[in-house]
Amino acid sequence: MSDSEMMEAGASEEQLVFEKARFEYCATIYGDGLHRKERLEKKTEFYLSFITLFLGAILLNTDLLSQLRDLLANVTAASSLTVLTYSSITALAIALLCSLLSILQATRVRSYTSPYPTKTAYHLFAPKSEYLDRKDSSSLFKASALSYAIAAEDNKKVNDKKAAWMRVAAFGVFIAVLSLMAFLVAVSCLSLL
Repeated sequence: MSDSEMMEAGASEEQLVFEKARFEYCATIYGDGLHRKERLEKKTEFYLSFITLFLGAILLNTDLLSQLRDLLANVTAASSLTVLTYSSITALAIALLCSLLSILQATRVRSYTSPYPTKTAYHLFAPKSEYLDRKDSSSLFKASALSYAIAAEDNKKVNDKKAAWMRVAAFGVFIAVLSLMAFLVAVSCLSLL
């Protein structure tokens, strides 16, 4: 083997190691995006369960609703407590509605990109395929790394949209809890009158 052939083989080996490392890095980034997606989906399920529990506790508690109706019917003047009660109920309803709509928007965002070519058999085995620069390991690692990188970038945008909707839902839940506390304080004070 001549010196030029040995240098070419060494350069080829270095290129293969580099392409393999790049592929592994891109595959790791793609996997991180999938884990983020799973965490966002679990958070979505948690918020949806929380809102459902919240609504169920309020709407299915008929004793509380009838007591509230009686309390508000007995108050003769529009006091600050009745205004606080109605305001907190309104804020609670709006906050829960915003949270619910945000959660639905987050679940609607589902356009995840696969790291694999759409026609895998054609791209990898067809003689006229332009998926690979050359028919060697280095080109396969390079093409695969590029596919993973493109998918990871696209999926990051999807995850960012989901995360933005989840921040809105979290803020809505926070406002709902504050509104519920104001509502309970107002009802407690009304019951003392």
